[in-house]
Formats: sequence, C-alpha cells, structure tokens
Amino acid sequence: MGNNETVKLIDEDKLEKIYKSWRAMAVTLLVLSVGFYLFTQGSHSSFFGISLDKKTSPYTAAVYGLLFLIPLSIYVYSFSIQIVRLTNDKGWYQKLPPVFETNLPSENTFRRRNQKFSTVLFLALPMITLVHCFSKSLDATIYVNENCNAKSGCSKEYSKGPVENLTMFTDFSEIFTNGNGYRYDQQITYFPGWQPYLTLILLFIVMYVWIKLLTLVIGSRRFYLLLNLKKK
Repeated sequence: MGNNETVKLIDEDKLEKIYKSWRAMAVTLLVLSVGFYLFTQGSHSSFFGISLDKKTSPYTAAVYGLLFLIPLSIYVYSFSIQIVRLTNDKGWYQKLPPVFETNLPSENTFRRRNQKFSTVLFLALPMITLVHCFSKSLDATIYVNENCNAKSGCSKEYSKGPVENLTMFTDFSEIFTNGNGYRYDQQITYFPGWQPYLTLILLFIVMYVWIKLLTLVIGSRRFYLLLNLKKK
C-alpha cells in the first residue's frame, strides 16, 4: 500500500492526535537535551522543573544524561520515522509536525520558517547533547570503592581520563560478583571499561535510527550529497 493510500485511511482528527502525542515526546526530548547539557556545564538550577542534586558533578550529570536520553532518543526518533512515512509527499520541513505550533495559514512565511527551525532543532539538539555527554563522561576519575568513605571520600584511583577509561577493564565476572566495586567521580557505581563501550554501542543504535530519519526527511539523494560535500 502506498503512502498516499495510507494517509487516506487516517482521518484528520486521528492524525492530529498522533501529532499531539509526537509533540509531547519531542518537547520532552528537547527539554531534557538542553537540561542535561546545562547540568554537564556545572549548572544546578532547575530547568523546566528538571534538576539534579547540588552535589552531582558535571561528569555524573553526563552519565545520567546518557541513561535518560539514549532510550528516549531511540523511541522518539523511531516514532518520528513512522510519522514521516505518513507525510512522504510533502516538502522536507513539512514531514514532521512543528514542535511549536503557530496555527498560522500554511502559506504564511513565518509558519514555514518555524517548521524549518523546528525540524533542524529536533534533529540536531539531542544528538549534540548525546555526543557532548559521552565525551564529558570519559573525562572523569574512577575510584576503587573499598577505599571510599563518607567523610574523606575516595583515595585510590582506578582510571582517569579518556585513554584509561576506554582501555582499563575490570574482569567481566566482577560485574556480577562485585557490582559496587568502583565509584565514578566518587559518586555512583560504575563498571570500568565495559560501561563506556556498552554506551557507545547504544549511541551507534541512536545514530542508525537518526540517520534513517534524516534520509527520510531530506531525501537519500540530498543526504549523500551532503556527505560528499563534507569529504571535499
């Protein structure tokens, strides 16, 4: 069944309900993306009702950001793919509903600009935050938990910085037998070596879904043209 036939089977009221659900998820994704980006910069101010404990370090905030944003991005971008397939006959900036609806006439210039801005923001901001959070998370110091106490903190370092955090692995069995053996930035449980690579695999899944959505929005021909321009 073609896209035009699919659209005909969905009445306007049902389509608007789908768009309303998508907007709620898109706004949530964008708010969390901005919030966690600010938290990784050391901010502890509440952002649209989202806040972290004042003792939470920027590095720990980056790990929290990855835990929240990775599954949410996969879900919202996957849902977006289904919406784009319903509107495949429209221009690139009309394939997704605007995150911020203006209710202006379709031919209005500001409405078109709003749709373009909304599409670019939705596609770019969460990915920027995810990459930033992953990069930030590699800069922290990981400590051996047995040398930590509430008063003096942790004294024995296990790994520090991107190189060590990506190359120093604990025994795989320790994940099951000593799950609280290491402290990330003296704050949360962490699995050295294994956790950043598992995160990286999940980020590749996000990237795969994101690229699939991007090619549907701008067209595969334009996408490959952009890749060739970057190579030059």
